[in-house]
Amino acid sequence: MANSGLAFDNADIFNSLNEAVYIVDSRTHELLFMNKAFQDWFQVKDYRGRKCYDLIQGRTAACDFCSIPLLKPGESRDWEFKNLRLGVECILKDTIITYQGHEAMLEIAFNITQLTQERADKEYVLRLQEKLLQDIKILDRPEKLETRINQVFQDIGAYLGADRIYIFMFNGAKMSNTYEWCRAGVEPQIQNLQDMDVSSINRWLPYLERRETVAVPDIETIRESDPEEYAVMAPQDIQSYLEAPLAVNEKLYGFVGFDNPPVDKFEQLTPVLHSLAYVISSAMMRELHETHERQHVDEMTVRKQEIDNYKRLVEQLENMYPNLIASFQLNLTKNWCGKGRSELDFVLQQQASGTADGYFEEFFKLLTDPDQKQEFRQLFNREKLLQRFQEGETKVALEYSLPYADGLHWREGLLHMFKNPFTGDIEARTFAINIDERKIRESIIEELVGTDYDFVSVVNLITGRVTEFGSKGHSYAAPGKLVNVDYEQAMMTAVRNFIHPDQVEAAIKAHSLATIKARLAADGVYSLVFPTKDGREESWRISYLNGDKEQALIARKDVTRFLQKERAQIAELQQAKLDADQANQAKSNFLNGMSHDLRTPLNGILGFTDLALKTQDKGQREDYLRKIKSSGELLADLVNDTLEMSRIESGKLELKPETVDGRSFWEALVTAMMPAAAMRNVRLETDPSQYPAEKIKVDALQMKKVLLNLISNALKYTPAGGKVRVDIQALNPPVKGCTRRITVQDTGIGMSQEFMERMFEPFAQEHRAEAQNVVGTGLGLAIVKRIVDLMGGFITAQSKVNGGTRFTVDLPIEHWSEQPEETARLQAQAAHQNQDIQAALQGRQVLLCEDNYLNAEIATLLLKDKKLGVDWAKTGQEGVEKFRDSLPGYYDVVLMDIRMPVLDGYGATAAIRKLDRADAAIVPIVAMTANAFTEDIAMAKDAGMNGYVTKPIAPQHLYQTLYKVLTQA
Repeated sequence: MANSGLAFDNADIFNSLNEAVYIVDSRTHELLFMNKAFQDWFQVKDYRGRKCYDLIQGRTAACDFCSIPLLKPGESRDWEFKNLRLGVECILKDTIITYQGHEAMLEIAFNITQLTQERADKEYVLRLQEKLLQDIKILDRPEKLETRINQVFQDIGAYLGADRIYIFMFNGAKMSNTYEWCRAGVEPQIQNLQDMDVSSINRWLPYLERRETVAVPDIETIRESDPEEYAVMAPQDIQSYLEAPLAVNEKLYGFVGFDNPPVDKFEQLTPVLHSLAYVISSAMMRELHETHERQHVDEMTVRKQEIDNYKRLVEQLENMYPNLIASFQLNLTKNWCGKGRSELDFVLQQQASGTADGYFEEFFKLLTDPDQKQEFRQLFNREKLLQRFQEGETKVALEYSLPYADGLHWREGLLHMFKNPFTGDIEARTFAINIDERKIRESIIEELVGTDYDFVSVVNLITGRVTEFGSKGHSYAAPGKLVNVDYEQAMMTAVRNFIHPDQVEAAIKAHSLATIKARLAADGVYSLVFPTKDGREESWRISYLNGDKEQALIARKDVTRFLQKERAQIAELQQAKLDADQANQAKSNFLNGMSHDLRTPLNGILGFTDLALKTQDKGQREDYLRKIKSSGELLADLVNDTLEMSRIESGKLELKPETVDGRSFWEALVTAMMPAAAMRNVRLETDPSQYPAEKIKVDALQMKKVLLNLISNALKYTPAGGKVRVDIQALNPPVKGCTRRITVQDTGIGMSQEFMERMFEPFAQEHRAEAQNVVGTGLGLAIVKRIVDLMGGFITAQSKVNGGTRFTVDLPIEHWSEQPEETARLQAQAAHQNQDIQAALQGRQVLLCEDNYLNAEIATLLLKDKKLGVDWAKTGQEGVEKFRDSLPGYYDVVLMDIRMPVLDGYGATAAIRKLDRADAAIVPIVAMTANAFTEDIAMAKDAGMNGYVTKPIAPQHLYQTLYKVLTQA
């Protein structure tokens, strides 16, 4: 389509289309054709000569989203766009064509506004249904009905953007607002809407009875027909509302309503509101039914539960202690003992008397520790036990030790008391439990306290009582050991006794039972550190003691030295991170700053290219082309220099002197800056005839950096209409060993004396109003100073604010005396080498693998200039297939780009080398890529490549590389 014109007769075809079509000149953006549909859209007849961006978009310049710069002849672009002038959503199809001698763009616009709206409506309904499903799940939760309904109202109200959601329930001839949710800023009305007459909604009742929705999208429509309803709604700032019936089993119980929901969504909201009303009705009726059922069950089963509880308690007591040694049944009221069980005969003898008193007496005889005997007498006395039960205590316990043949063993004696519902007697169960393992654990805790921890205790999270299990004399709460005392009181005493005064209140709050419970519930383990009065730091570790989560283990130890070491390590890490961040920032600033150096020669290329395209003078054009070539070579050098700049930053920059023609070298550098000066309306002056005409030996790339940085800075800081002067002169006699002087002087804004003291520091910039639009990193002068120092030279500056600046660079540049005979010999050698290259390359067949059309065209022209045959493969995979399908030995060499789609250069090289044919292993493969790092060259070699050519391609280097690999093959 790109190569054929569209006749004007096609206008009839386009005018018959419903889709809008127009054609616009690709260069001028002038409208060449508009079909009738497009004219109707924009209500225009006279479109000839108008700009497309003016008529269609209402803009004064080309649109930034225009397809013209994105498309080549024959290419198309399909995309979606909304025209804000018309409010129309479109799918656009753009194609580059030739139309009546114009290179033009054809655009067809398909109106999808209605489709988009329908799709949005369907998506909205789908989201509403998903939201309703979520709310149904909420209503099915076991929480209180009020909690569930409030959560649903909040969820759906916020989603819809309604002002209020509410439920009214009927009670005879009255109705009341029972639930209400209000958006922030909306005043609640629930208190004002109680015990209202149902007659106030007489207009609604027929709809609700028929299970229909009452919908009022605009209350102004009922101002005249229903003034009473209007008078109720308007003062509440209700502009629209929806009401749906709450009904179960054909009975109407009330209604649910939305105030001020989105009016444009009424049609979609109606079925959702009906569904929500149905779900809420079901939940409310289910809640009412369950409440009545629970009350009935409670009244009928109180007696049964008492009996069941008694039986369950007896059964549980018989089976709740796994380490049980013995148990007995007692009737404390009737002084009876029996039904004992134990594997030890001497234990069973305790029930021989048949009385509870006799049982206690026999048990007393087994004890050997005096303290334990005394404690037993105070606890296990029948009269005292009955008194304890009346006071609400149902359990007593005693730990004791008994001598066995294999040593002393520890037991816990427990007595549980309860009332028999059949007789009213107070009964008891006694248990003797093996606690040897627990005592061993306590001994281990004591050992830990003796070695690592200063203090270990257990706090009952239910009773708030704490018991100390060991300390190094540092409980701080009381002179003696803490045994089942009030935790909060003991904790506050201890904190005030040894925590640093500044931290006392914070420590009390952090150690409170409320804080401990919350932190353990969230994390399972709670750790904290506080300073002491004597300058130490103590750490607490608090965790659940066991699975029932009723007790917490509190362990405290001195962590002063540990924290000091840890903080020192953290400080080292923070400093290391700071150093790394600063290094990364410096690297980023450095790379960003280099970009302006790259743009300088690029401006020369683009500027002289534009001039060459416009001039008809052959000689002038050749001069422009030579300058383009010079700027291009400079750009390539700067790209390579940017890639190697990391070495400069690490102090590994090495000078690489080469012999150049001095006058041509200096002139090329200054010439490259001419377009940049012209763009800024600054006069760049120099006199190349005054440059020393000589051969010099110098690191050309580093020298370019010095001069270009100085000229570029002078141009940047010189206002339009100003002047920059560049001079190159010989120093005879030398000054401090320097033989050449470079002077760059401008009439710009100058520098302050304060800034000049640090102008050579990396990233230094003087921020002044005159330079607010100047973009730079402050790296240029730092680079210049480093290179000049490395070359053994000197750089000085004279400047004053708004008085211009003069930079003087003195360098020890070596004059290269070249003998005429040597020059003739080198020229003859070069000519002979070119003849050898031409002879070696002529007639050879090249497989060029390159995905970029422009790069492929340049490479093809360069190769054909040396009489080589070229086959072009656009991807690595295509290159492998072309080589595979060729006759053995057909291709003499392969030029391989590295970055290509489908298969990159490395993969394509490996695939060719693996082919089962003799020439696959030996055919020379040369990388041709923009990657110029040393590691990239090494990767190419490892992949099986024989040579390496960097982009942009230097023709002579390409020819020499091909000559080398072909003559060595």
